[in-house]
Amino acid sequence: MKIKTYADVRDHLRAHLASAALGAAMELGLFWKLADQPQGEQAIAQNLGIPLNRCRYWLEILRQLDLIEKQGEVYAVSATGRATIIQARSQATWALLAQFEREYFPVGNNLTTHIQKSDSTWALQGLAHQDYVDRMREDSEYARRFTRMLYEIHQSLARELDAVMDLTDVRTLVDVAGGSGVISLALLRRYPGLRATVVEIPNVCIAGRAIAAENELTERIIYYPVDDIRRDELPAGFDAVLVCDTWFQDEAIIAKLARCLNVGGQFLIAGPIITAEIAPSLGSVVGDFRGALHDPGFARLTEPQVFENLRRAGLTVERSRPLVKEGLVFIQARK
Repeated sequence: MKIKTYADVRDHLRAHLASAALGAAMELGLFWKLADQPQGEQAIAQNLGIPLNRCRYWLEILRQLDLIEKQGEVYAVSATGRATIIQARSQATWALLAQFEREYFPVGNNLTTHIQKSDSTWALQGLAHQDYVDRMREDSEYARRFTRMLYEIHQSLARELDAVMDLTDVRTLVDVAGGSGVISLALLRRYPGLRATVVEIPNVCIAGRAIAAENELTERIIYYPVDDIRRDELPAGFDAVLVCDTWFQDEAIIAKLARCLNVGGQFLIAGPIITAEIAPSLGSVVGDFRGALHDPGFARLTEPQVFENLRRAGLTVERSRPLVKEGLVFIQARK
């Protein structure tokens, strides 16, 4: 929301608490409880174990956000809440997204004293930053939840990529850091002669195999476990490499992935690349700022920089187009 008035400025200074209130409602399942059965504030407070007055103010914040509404003495999910939360994503996905944001919140603590220092704001607070990939390496249940969350979220991206990519002559595809294989699974449904290999960390491979089984495509997709894509040896002999929604656009990783390709093979990127055709959203800028707070040198690559990295890896760029809905850029190159 853009700021237009003095009151908006004051509200945004307190917005971190509104965000925390929203996240707590998602993690505690409030919207789904109220969707099943509207409840009064005392019942909500008792059922969730929240002190009554605290609960009352919490509910009022959510009402001010137009996510719940008061019908007499009971609260229910509003039409906005149903459209933007209940119908948009599953409860499990919203709960994990809210948890993810809650755990990353400390990166912005005491920003006035930390923003000028060339160090991670985690380190400046004496906090250990755990990358979500590292966490998935260590925690199989977190990997399962995160993989299923991305499988749900990336359905629209899978449809958009399926519409812009032509894999008519491709028989073998390697999907690097492909998570559940959501993009590969969509492509397998379109191209009956295609076989896919998803390269991922071991715990994500386990979660991906379960999803592939649910899609009845286990005979045409392989999950290839590696501990570190940048360090470990990767399979080779593919007609196409797909790198989707990752930061793998630097020269070294592109050169390594190009070695997975047969001569004449396609190198396909759909990534968070800066291009003039896509205006940054508030959410994407906040995400980039969070990255820069952890690593002061963090920066997205521009489209010309990625083109040059592809050229240095012996690849020829054939086309590029923005995926405006997803905020990504799709690039097709050939070896």
